[in-house]
Amino acid sequence: MSTRNEPLKLVPRPGVSVMVFKDRQVLLGQRGKPPRAGLWSLPGGRIEVGETVREGGARELFEETGVQARIHGVVAVRDIIERDAAGAVAWHYVLNILGADWDAGVAVAASDCVAVRWACVAELDNFAMTEGTAALIREVAELRRDPGLVAWYRPLL
Repeated sequence: MSTRNEPLKLVPRPGVSVMVFKDRQVLLGQRGKPPRAGLWSLPGGRIEVGETVREGGARELFEETGVQARIHGVVAVRDIIERDAAGAVAWHYVLNILGADWDAGVAVAASDCVAVRWACVAELDNFAMTEGTAALIREVAELRRDPGLVAWYRPLL
């Protein structure tokens, strides 16, 4: 049972990542800061107070890559929980992963990214990626190809 007196780092914090597709490629960013510096992942970060998930996703995407996208909805929600050496929770993010299609902008590394690039789904194994990211991208890319599927995302309300 939780209390309102928990240290802020132990309170789950909302985060957002954006899975942007352009043609048959997905936009990846190489993390420049801990945790997981140097690994490739989807652009994203923390949702700020007063932002909706969509607004936070659009802002983080633009800040990190210079890209603007049509954000459709949620493709997944993941808990990212880091524990210290003793096994206690060091921090906890609830990551809302949004699906989007490229709208404008040339991808350039900025903010928390040291590199960005468009990658074909078939080449994801060539990247050292954050855990579960490649599998999720493959899953969503497959759903996008299904002509019988009404939507490959859950709309944001």
